[in-house]
Amino acid sequence: MQLPTINAIRGLLISESIADPAPGAVFTITIPDRRVYLIHALHFDLAATGGGAARLVTLTIDDGTHIFYEAESPVTIASGQSGSYSCADFGFVSVTPALVIPITLPDMPLPTGFRISLVIANVQVGDQISGTHLFYEKFAAGN
Repeated sequence: MQLPTINAIRGLLISESIADPAPGAVFTITIPDRRVYLIHALHFDLAATGGGAARLVTLTIDDGTHIFYEAESPVTIASGQSGSYSCADFGFVSVTPALVIPITLPDMPLPTGFRISLVIANVQVGDQISGTHLFYEKFAAGN
């Protein structure tokens, strides 16, 4: 008897860098056609420009119409500062050094068309998201 491979039991594990958006913009990741993703971790950095009020980051998951999950950062980033955001589905994220900000991800499969997006309150034209990296399992959707 031959045992199934890990990929027969679980999805294909992917570690993928996401292109940096333009300054002042955020990213949206849309699950492609005929796929289901299970997101395990997401990392990104935010550099706030020298103006405006403190930035507050919110991560959302939606289907284009309804928001199914929303997690707000527990801290803000002041003007002229930078922070690294570490999002994970396993409940524990190190907060050392300071300004590594944890956001919990849900343990939910995301089918075709679902989106993972950022909203940044008080975003400024020069604010920059960078170093975005996504770790997920990819499954083929049925018919």
